[in-house]
Amino acid sequence: MRLLIEPEIARLAAVRGTPAEIDAILAAHAAAEPGVFDLEHDIAFHGAVAAACHNALAANLLAQILELTRDEAFRTRLPAYTDETGWRHHDQIAAAIRDRHAAEAERVMRTHLSAILTWLNGGSAATDREDPR
Repeated sequence: MRLLIEPEIARLAAVRGTPAEIDAILAAHAAAEPGVFDLEHDIAFHGAVAAACHNALAANLLAQILELTRDEAFRTRLPAYTDETGWRHHDQIAAAIRDRHAAEAERVMRTHLSAILTWLNGGSAATDREDPR
């Protein structure tokens, strides 16, 4: 589901986000550490991007999806995610939104979510070691 809506959310955030909302995206990313997955930092980053898209329906749908990831029963079925790939993708998403590069924000969000999907299906999130640009 996220792959269906979040690339568009990132594109809209680059177009519609206010300077304060973009600062919130950058701050949410800055709070995270490379190589250390923290669910709350991840939710804060994706939530900040959604808030900046100015599409209440998309932001609400994403918030509901992200809330499911807090459920312990859901989380215990997933492998631990500690790869730096996600952090690098967040860095590139934040930069594309900051620079108002809508197509790049959409593309990198798609790359990010595709990598997560590969990881969830038993592949390595680390397969994307090169800069996805």
